[in-house]
Amino acid sequence: MTQITLQLPETTFALLRKDPDEMAGALREAAAVKWYELGLISQERAAEIAGLSRSAFITALARFQVCPLQYTPDEMAKWNWSVNARRGGSHESYLHRDEPSDRQLRLPFATGVFDANNPCDL
Repeated sequence: MTQITLQLPETTFALLRKDPDEMAGALREAAAVKWYELGLISQERAAEIAGLSRSAFITALARFQVCPLQYTPDEMAKWNWSVNARRGGSHESYLHRDEPSDRQLRLPFATGVFDANNPCDL
């Protein structure tokens, strides 16, 4: 593994109440979450960078208020169509034309209306 050295003001450790080893882990986690959020790396690679299991990384995403779903509204709509088509239905059966947005879908596994513009707000 490659090592890097960062110079931080001493007050940083006291401010965040972390010793240097804890800070190193926190920085790895924060970097991995941000790179994942930006779509630069996969969830698997981000967990590896953070030094966490995949499920622990998903928990970290929640702490940072980052959605674990990294799909565009169009990708989600296409995915929903392909799942529904395999079940013998039509894409249109999940669309709710009476909803305020044409990007809202009712997914068979969700408990509410899925807003493809905000997939983590079910």
